[in-house]
Amino acid sequence: MKPWILLAALAFLAPGKSYATSKGKPALDSELYQLIEIEDQRDGRHPFLQEALKGKDPELAARALLALGRIGEPGAAPLVQPHLASSQATVRRHAAFALGLIKQAESLKPLQGRLARESQPAVRAELYAALGRLQVPEVLPILEAALQQEKHPVAQSGLAMGFCFLFLAADAKTWDVSPEALSLLMNQMKSQAPLGIAAAWALARYQGDISRLPEQALIAAITGAREPEARAIALKALARHKTENTARFLTQLLQEGESHNVRIEAAQSLAGQTPQDFVLKALLAAAGRDMTIVRAAALNTLATFQNLSGVVPQTLQAMTKSQPSPWLQGKAYLALAPQLPADARRTLILEGLQHPDVYVQREMITLLPQLDAEGLKILANKADNPSILIAGAALHVLRERGKDQMNDSLKAVMLKQLARHDPVITSIVMDAAGKFGWKDALPLLIKASEEKWALADYPVQENLMGALAQFQDPATLPLVEKYLQHPVRNVVVKAAEAWQNITGKPLEKPLPHNHRVDEATPALTDIQKALESEIILDTDKGRVRLVMLKDAPVTATKVVQWAQKGFYDGLNFHRVVPHWVVQGGDPRGDGEGGEGLIRDEVSMSPHLPYTVGIATAGKDTGSTQMFFNLGNNTRLDGAYTVFAQVIDGRDVVDRLELGDKIIKATVQPFRGL
Repeated sequence: MKPWILLAALAFLAPGKSYATSKGKPALDSELYQLIEIEDQRDGRHPFLQEALKGKDPELAARALLALGRIGEPGAAPLVQPHLASSQATVRRHAAFALGLIKQAESLKPLQGRLARESQPAVRAELYAALGRLQVPEVLPILEAALQQEKHPVAQSGLAMGFCFLFLAADAKTWDVSPEALSLLMNQMKSQAPLGIAAAWALARYQGDISRLPEQALIAAITGAREPEARAIALKALARHKTENTARFLTQLLQEGESHNVRIEAAQSLAGQTPQDFVLKALLAAAGRDMTIVRAAALNTLATFQNLSGVVPQTLQAMTKSQPSPWLQGKAYLALAPQLPADARRTLILEGLQHPDVYVQREMITLLPQLDAEGLKILANKADNPSILIAGAALHVLRERGKDQMNDSLKAVMLKQLARHDPVITSIVMDAAGKFGWKDALPLLIKASEEKWALADYPVQENLMGALAQFQDPATLPLVEKYLQHPVRNVVVKAAEAWQNITGKPLEKPLPHNHRVDEATPALTDIQKALESEIILDTDKGRVRLVMLKDAPVTATKVVQWAQKGFYDGLNFHRVVPHWVVQGGDPRGDGEGGEGLIRDEVSMSPHLPYTVGIATAGKDTGSTQMFFNLGNNTRLDGAYTVFAQVIDGRDVVDRLELGDKIIKATVQPFRGL
């Protein structure tokens, strides 16, 4: 349940009533706190922002610029741009970062102009990164020219990350990236961190012609890299070369790589290579005896191959029982299934559905469509399962069926699930109704969306509008127009889509850039106390100690408060991706749940290994779910909040598996490093 959404939605449905929750907060006694509050409430036009920008305190001005960047309203760019000329380096750096977050193409010229005059390497680094975040092709020649000229390693690191962010653009695959620029990045990959790792990320995100990253040159750069993490990341680029030479290099690293992240990426990069005997032998060996997270990566890759015979299915069959944890047993099932003939695969899937671990059962549910009519019948049965984890998995799979597979019986089963009064399951059913055109179910959908439990979870309203966008029924236009005033931006966006589909006209009213929120910002005293705290997580694998970071004060405060209330006690880690993240904090256990709201507090703090971030599904949609970075994930910088750092128990984080629990979360005063 998300209380702020419930309160806002009630106000939306009953205009004129006040459901504000702010009470008992002490009077403001800090200009910094006032900026924190303005930012948290997404009040980009508050007069104090202008006062802070015009004042003589550079730290306050820098914090105001950060607030404008986090709020992210396009109209804020002209307010920020003049501060690129500040006499204070910290102000110029924050101005560049804010413009990168706002992402308006009109900022290109001011950023480029400042770059030509900037003497401070740290500011130049942020200018390069901001240019990359604009993700427009006009930036490419600017960065390529800088790559020839920039000599300071700090600025070079920002430049390499600028390339990484730039290459994330949707159309970057078509851009004419010069071979010389790619060659220079390969050379920089041999440098120490952070430059070597930043260059590796730029190469990993390059989407263009792979012949411009010659195989032998890339292998030489990977071999010569000083940082194991740079080697691991660059393997993502090498994986695009589908040759025996690359496959042999990857298998060697899988067998001999000095860090588990190198071995993980070697295993994952073998997906798509020809499954020759030496490849399969190395993957089976890693799946059988390496550390858990590497075993998982090897099994993931084995699952991408099909119709393997001989020792592979025999070994995988044994691993469904011999692997030391349900997580790995489930991955062994998934790797074995595509190797088996139809009858044997059916037996395997039915066996896996009886596994005592719910996550293994969920994996098997994804394979049920392979059993054709029998599989659909089982899916219908699973959709009625009392467990929301099982029912939700089955409904997800049913929703993805083709229209030729969706019959009246399955439709009835799906609509029946609205009676569960579960917001996630209701959202799945609404999405399916739109996809399959169930216009006759509209009264049921509307009734479900107006229930109190549904009002507290905006995806229900969002998916209702998505269904109406598909129905294109003029009779629903009054309802759609009502939802154009909804407090949650995501809902308004879908309502606008429905309005345009129904009327055939573009919506003239501009869409809101942020949600409207009635929830109060945590009190200053609570923030101060939280930032002086640490959280101890006792897990199935051991103890992890987190220190809060000052760059995300509201996020840190809310997580500390949830921990103090016992919210995290007993919750599972529901998502584990090798060399990426371990994620937990969802009371549902499937990645679809949470409680409360956390606004994005993205900052210049990087997503380094063992930092802790907040999971989101778009801007300002964070909640109680947190993730541990298992590797250098700096490509997430500026997109996801970093609020904490693991200072003890990093080996525990590396050993966490899907389904492991947070036994107890304890908050105490920070004891020092």
